[in-house]
Order: sequence, then structure tokens, then C-alpha cells
Amino acid sequence: MDMTVSARVWQWIVALLLLSVVLLLLALALYRRRFTHYRRRQGWQARRLGLAVSKAGLGLWEWLPATGKLYWSPSLYELYGLEPGTAIDAEQWKACLMPEDREHLDALLRRGMATEVQLELGLPAPLSRRLEVTGTWVYEQRCWRLIGLQQDRTKVHGHLRRMSRQAYQDRLTGLPNRGAMTEQLAAYCRQAQPGALIFLDLDGFKAVNDHFGHDAGDALLLAVAERLSHSLRLCDRVYRLGGDEFVVWLAVDEDPRLAAARVAALIIDRLEEPFGLDGQRCCISTSLGIALYPADAGTPEALLRLADQAMYRAKRAGKGCYMWAGDSNESISAAMSKTSEKTATF
Repeated sequence: MDMTVSARVWQWIVALLLLSVVLLLLALALYRRRFTHYRRRQGWQARRLGLAVSKAGLGLWEWLPATGKLYWSPSLYELYGLEPGTAIDAEQWKACLMPEDREHLDALLRRGMATEVQLELGLPAPLSRRLEVTGTWVYEQRCWRLIGLQQDRTKVHGHLRRMSRQAYQDRLTGLPNRGAMTEQLAAYCRQAQPGALIFLDLDGFKAVNDHFGHDAGDALLLAVAERLSHSLRLCDRVYRLGGDEFVVWLAVDEDPRLAAARVAALIIDRLEEPFGLDGQRCCISTSLGIALYPADAGTPEALLRLADQAMYRAKRAGKGCYMWAGDSNESISAAMSKTSEKTATF
């Protein structure tokens, strides 16, 4: 009887042990399956993150000042046009940059550990990239290290340059516009650089538009802009304010009045030469007003206003001539006696 009970107890113990082993094996199999799935998922997420970082033009970097070692992510090697895994240190990093940016990187790496890092670096051709570098100091594994990101900002810089051109460039002629003129004249005045401002308006431009159409009018404005640009020195500037109004700024070292008179006469002669529009011959003239800096005014606004007023006096005097900011009504009468009313001819 006792032997039978003992045998049954052992049978139950063995059965429980076998069941425990089976359950343990099942648990291990389930854990292994889940762990494999987790590793695969982690790898998939890491690949997705790496792809996103690469597509965003981002690269990770880490610098250990104690050893001088530099670590880059694969996407950062790609930004610099280098083979991933290539040994890199601070000197080799500097060699990849535009010469003027190497000192900036030196200053960055010399900064104290209490400061955050942010600057822009340029890569020379053929890459021609602009990179924004950010970083922060971290104390880890008993040493300080600088960890951060580098982002490709080339497209952003290109977009900003295009926006700047649109803001300061006349769309039709490509000349600097009123906004550019205002800023540049203010800079000339701050530098106390003597000069002459010539305000010119085309005589008979409306007749050209009416006779040939607006496309021909635009072609005429382009031709006028080209002639004006070719009539000036590299240090002079020509702007289009809009419509058929242009402004010329002359930087003068000699007698400002003499220099302005010479250029004004040249502009009148050049613009009176015939233009070809739609296979036809078109002749126009231009009226100019001249204001001298600093003799007539000390601010861009005052110079422009005085030159504009002088230009309208030139129109009243018969067109195709120039007048000075200080000219009197007697000067207008004298000019009218020397010139006849000029309009566009075809």
C-alpha cells in the first residue's frame, strides 16, 4: 500500500517536472521569437531613421578633445563626399572646408565647455555646400565630449539668395530696383562719398507702347537698360525705379558737376540713337535731372526728390536735355530756346 502511494507521488512529481520543462521551453521559444522580432523591428526602425537623417541632409558627429578623435555618422561622410569609415580628425576636417571657414572651426574647437556650439561652414567645389554645425558638451564615461549635428543648408541658402534677388532686382531688366537703390545710396551717404544722382525718364515711351504694344515696350526698356549699363564705369550704378524711370549714381573724385554733365550728355546721345523694334526703326529721347551729394542734399530721399523735380523741369524745357537741382526758371527758358519738343518717332 505504501509502495503504491509512493510510486504515484513520484509519478506526479515526474509529470510536474516534465510539464515545467515543457512550459520553460515554450517560454524560451516565445521569448526568442519576441526578441528576434524586437531586434528586427529595431533594425528596421534604425534603417528608417538613418534614411530619414540622410534624406534630411543631417549627419551626427562627436569629438573627444582628450584624444583628438572624431566620429562621424555614415550620412555625414556622404555630406563631405568621403567614403564611410574613413579615418578623420580635426585637421582632416578643416582640410575639407573653405579656407576662410577653417579659422571658424578652430575657434569652435577651442571654445570652453560651458558654451553651446553653432556656426556655418562651407565646402568648396565640386560639393559647394553650406553646413550648419551645432553641438553641445556632454560628460560621459569619465571624459568630456562634444556631440552634435551637421545639416546641409545649401538649398536654404539658395532659396534665400533667390529671395534676395527678387527683393532687390528688377524682374524685367535685371537691374537693381528701388529697394536696392535706397540701401546703397544710404551706404554711400554714410561713407560721405561725393557723387551725383541722375534721374531720367524716357520721352515718348507711352507712344511706343501704344504703337507697337507692351511686348515691344518691354524690349525697349531692356535695350535702354543695356545701353545705360554700357555707358557707365564699373564703379557707377544704374537702377530701374519702375515704368520708364531710371536712376544713375556716379561716384566722383573730380569736379562732380563736370563729371555729371559729361555722363548726362553721353546718356542723352546714346538713347537718341535709333532702336530696332519688330523690324522697325524707333527713336526716343530722355529727360534728366541731376542732384549732387553733398552739395544739393545730404540724404538719399532729398537727392531723389530734387533730381526728380529737376527732371520734370527738363521735360518742361522741351525734353531731350538735363537740368540741375539748383536750376532756376531762367535756366528753363534758356534750355527751351535751344531745343524743340521731342517725342518718339517711327
